[in-house]
Amino acid sequence: MKRDERLELIRRVLEVYLGEPIDKTYVTVESADNPDDYVQFIFHDSGVLYGEVGSHEWTDSPEPLSDDARKALIKLGFTGGGRRKNYRSESLVQDPQFLAQLVERLFQAAYGRGRLGDPVFSTTHPPTDVWLHQMQAWVRSPELPASRRLVHVTSDMIKELLERRSLKVFTDSEGGHMTFWGWEPDTGTEIKLWFKLENDDQVYRVSATSDRPEPPDSWANVRDRCNEWNCENRWPKAYLWVRHEGEQQTGFLELADDLPVGCGASVCLLDDFTGKVINGTFEFFKWWNATPRTGSIEKLGS
Repeated sequence: MKRDERLELIRRVLEVYLGEPIDKTYVTVESADNPDDYVQFIFHDSGVLYGEVGSHEWTDSPEPLSDDARKALIKLGFTGGGRRKNYRSESLVQDPQFLAQLVERLFQAAYGRGRLGDPVFSTTHPPTDVWLHQMQAWVRSPELPASRRLVHVTSDMIKELLERRSLKVFTDSEGGHMTFWGWEPDTGTEIKLWFKLENDDQVYRVSATSDRPEPPDSWANVRDRCNEWNCENRWPKAYLWVRHEGEQQTGFLELADDLPVGCGASVCLLDDFTGKVINGTFEFFKWWNATPRTGSIEKLGS
């Protein structure tokens, strides 16, 4: 590709990317012949743009840039580098023409003259991705980090996730896991949390109970208060669970949320879901302990 054509293509790509700032999205320009040679632009902090230049130190056998290359990048405002780090410049001017020319200068400074050749683009910015495919530009699909790839969910994976949160985990014979917290004044109860795969490993359930049953004469009020919580909060869901033992009935306050995992889930999603339910459980018991235990929620319109 001729230089003028290459600069115009990069300019047009950046024009689309800059036209709709979306935080944490990026667009990368790399060399078709040398994929480790690349310049990347990323939005962060509500539309601030920063740039990165590949350091050649991400592989198992790193090949750091030369001293001359590092000095040339510093003159262009890009510093840093190092093991698994790129050279970076914060808060770039958001002018597509300037940035297209900057890409060429950065390639020459870091990797030498003539290393860009035909550009290959990679992006997580939806409008730019659509435009690139419409223009039939050379596009490389971004590779998802390992934590965001779909994997088969297992009991061992859930246990490892909990242990990374520094939780003391107990595992039963069926592969379910439990952890607990002792009585605290702000929650008014010991809290036990269970983490299980159910329904032939199709569902990941996180559930919790308090340390004592609810007396039968309070059940109507318990249901009303659970409904009040459920109307205002997404997770976990609260309800009265009644256990039947012959003619005897015992009511327990229970919290739970389910995540379908039959088609797989990412470690990132599992961790996010688990954290939200754990944190929500503590918020629930603090709320439960701080609000009156008698009376019903007001009817709408009263």
